[in-house]
Amino acid sequence: MRKLFVEYGVPEDKITYSENGYGLSAFKGFNKKKKDTDKIIFGFVGGVRRHKGVHILVDAFMNVPEEKAELKIYGNYNSKSEYVKEILTKAKRKKNIKFMGGFEDVREPYSEIDVLLFPSIWYENCPLVLAEARATKTPIIASNLGAIPEFVEDWKRGLLFESNNPKDLYEKIMRIIDHHELIEKFRANTKPPKSIEEQAKEIEKIYRELSGRLGYEL
Repeated sequence: MRKLFVEYGVPEDKITYSENGYGLSAFKGFNKKKKDTDKIIFGFVGGVRRHKGVHILVDAFMNVPEEKAELKIYGNYNSKSEYVKEILTKAKRKKNIKFMGGFEDVREPYSEIDVLLFPSIWYENCPLVLAEARATKTPIIASNLGAIPEFVEDWKRGLLFESNNPKDLYEKIMRIIDHHELIEKFRANTKPPKSIEEQAKEIEKIYRELSGRLGYEL
């Protein structure tokens, strides 16, 4: 977004970048649940809507071996939506694609999955789900679009794939399946995002510096 402001004429020296802070207390006591399967559990978290690319995700998973991995889709959806009907019909052909529905505890999806899939096809700027994944040290496979790469860092905290390309997403999924050790590598490289308290202090510092330049004292 900073780059876009500059491209549209806002002076670069007038912009201060401050990454969002998050309510990390919601993840206090978080632990991954012990799995009763050797399969890798991939997951999607969010609304089941076209711009979130859930159809890309389902298309990619159609060729993933059922004995090696599962896909759990967490989030509310409108069963009367033509888009959702199409996805549900296709997913019925695979036993390893499961729609989990909504959830109340934000920790629930991340306690169940090994890798988050984020196939968005629109220009995300600050996706909450990616921050939650960082808070829970959950590796990510995500679209190489918008600000998403800033959260994922290809081959460091996860993998990026070409947006709107199910084949490339499938290849990245299989890369994880064929190289389990990548999960632990990415987890080790993942640090929690900034807390709301940290951001509040940062913003206060910015305001004090600006007011000082103008001759005011806060």
